[in-house]
Amino acid sequence: MQQTQQVKEFVSRVIAIINETPAVKSFRVEIPNDTEINFYPGQFFMVSFPGNAEIKTARAYSISSSPMQKSYLEIALNKVGPFTTEMFKLEEGGLLKFKGPYGKFNFSEDMKNDLVLIAGGTGITPLISIIRFCTHKKLQNKITFFYSVKNPEEIIFHEAIKELKEQNPHFKYYITITRPEEQHKWAG
Repeated sequence: MQQTQQVKEFVSRVIAIINETPAVKSFRVEIPNDTEINFYPGQFFMVSFPGNAEIKTARAYSISSSPMQKSYLEIALNKVGPFTTEMFKLEEGGLLKFKGPYGKFNFSEDMKNDLVLIAGGTGITPLISIIRFCTHKKLQNKITFFYSVKNPEEIIFHEAIKELKEQNPHFKYYITITRPEEQHKWAG
């Protein structure tokens, strides 16, 4: 049975910014030494800019890292408006405020059913957290993952998906491309 997660708020330093695709970046933030963060894969945190007078709102972002990773949290997003434009201006060492975890769409290891996960675009973020968690815990759940993007350049976490397949014999994935072009030579 899942336990209720304690909502915490903390300011964290960006330790890595990873270009996942031409339009999507992952932001990895360190978990402060004096803070223990527990969440279920699939949950999200509210993210804001501490001390930013222009952007006072917070946005919800699913965590893409596994809860087994205790030194950092990772979120992935594309630039679609003022908030994400400000995110894309961030550099390593910049600060973000996180509050959470929140959300009832999640997975815990006491769930023994096999999983069918379906995502498009950045909707992969909560699902990659679930897949990473199952792989790290060596859970026996069979996972079938369907992922759709416009073209091969937009496959977020493509290398991570391949690595997880090598590490987890219970994981199968299928990637579909909705707008292939001749130069892509897509064989999926």
